[in-house]
Formats: sequence, C-alpha cells, structure tokens
Amino acid sequence: MTTGAQRPIIIDSLPTETIPYEVGSLCVTEAGTVTIRENTGALRFHFTFADIRFSALARRGESAASLRLCGCLGVLPYSAESASLRRHILAVLHEANRAAHGRLIAADNQNILFLDELAVPLPFTPMRLVTQLVLGLLDLKPHLDRLRATLGEASAASAA
Repeated sequence: MTTGAQRPIIIDSLPTETIPYEVGSLCVTEAGTVTIRENTGALRFHFTFADIRFSALARRGESAASLRLCGCLGVLPYSAESASLRRHILAVLHEANRAAHGRLIAADNQNILFLDELAVPLPFTPMRLVTQLVLGLLDLKPHLDRLRATLGEASAASAA
C-alpha cells in the first residue's frame, strides 16, 4: 500500500516475526520503511507526575534493562528560616528512605531530589517500561504527599 506520493505506508513495512518490539529497536529509513535494529542506545524522556517534572533514562543491557528517575520535589528550608521545619522535613525524608524504593535526598543546593533506578524485565518493551515507571511512582506517592504537606507548611510559615 502506498500514499498519494508513492511512499510506502509505515505500517505495511513493519516486520512481524519479532513482536514484541523493544524500546529503541524500530527506526524509519529514508525510504519511509520501518526496520528493526539492535537497541544500543538510551532513551531519555521527561514527564510530569503530581505537578513534579521528572527526568528518565531507560537503557537496555545484555541481560537486563534499567530505568533511572530523577525529580526535584521542592526546596529544603535553611535552619535560619525554620530550624524545626527543616528537622521535620529531614525526618520525613529519613522515614521515606527506609520505606520506599529509591532515595529522597537533600542536595547541596537545598533541593529535595527523588532518585531511583528500577529494573525493567526483558523483553524491554514500552509496556514493561511504563509498568515499572508507574509502580515506582505509586511507591513514592504516599511519601510525596507527606512531604508536600510538610513543604506546604513551610510555604505558609514563610508567607506569614
């Protein structure tokens, strides 16, 4: 099947013998056909969850695939702004790190970061990638809610 410009329609040129397709394994040639290549690169993407922007790096290795996540959850107040609130936020981070997958850290610039590396089962399909991503975020959600409530107290206290 071709389009009006006599270019093949991409769907017609998809090979069918290697389904499911792994992340990064399909490419479009200059002729407009789809070919399968060995996935040797990394997939970088960004997304927003609970009003927080996350960066992700997905990579396939020889025997496994991984997904790295990083998101800035807010800013840790300095002790001079509120020593008790700072201690409370650090306690929330400590508790979350004991219970959740991934790590919540206070960076040198006072940003509160979420860092995680998740294993993605092979074959490294988009569905498996998204499934692991969602499971990781669901694990983070209760700690994020508690941290957000505490940071909300910090914003209210600084506005008063």
